[in-house]
Amino acid sequence: MGGNALAGNVLGGAGGGAALPAIRVRAYSNVNLSIPFNSATPLALNAERWDSHGMHDVTTNNTRLTCVQDGLYTLGGSASLENNAGQYDLIMRLNGVTNIGHKRLHSIGTMRTQTVGGDYVLAVGDYIEMLAYHNGAVVNILTIPNYSPELWASLKQL
Repeated sequence: MGGNALAGNVLGGAGGGAALPAIRVRAYSNVNLSIPFNSATPLALNAERWDSHGMHDVTTNNTRLTCVQDGLYTLGGSASLENNAGQYDLIMRLNGVTNIGHKRLHSIGTMRTQTVGGDYVLAVGDYIEMLAYHNGAVVNILTIPNYSPELWASLKQL
């Protein structure tokens, strides 16, 4: 956000533009997550790096980041699948129904890391989840500090 200064819970434009609430969240898991065979599985995120406005709960619906302010958000997620051959998908899903991001890799037996994300307009109450899918045997999403698995959102524009 070049040119913006963070002051409390507001991002102010250097050119004197309107203040933007600094709404942001980044949640992760500090344990490996088992992904069943042929099942798109929401990733449980039991810890947070930050959560400025209560968008994530580490116990209730901990697969979700829930929107608290209408606006355009930058969304992202990353996960690493343990060594295993087969197709590996990382999916970002809106409100449990609509896929708004999707990456697919074909693994050849080495660890694979994927990132999915982009900008998307959210309304209050919308939620996003990150799901993993694998068509091989049951595998793990590996815990790797600072990037696997992690899901994040930040308000970009009202």
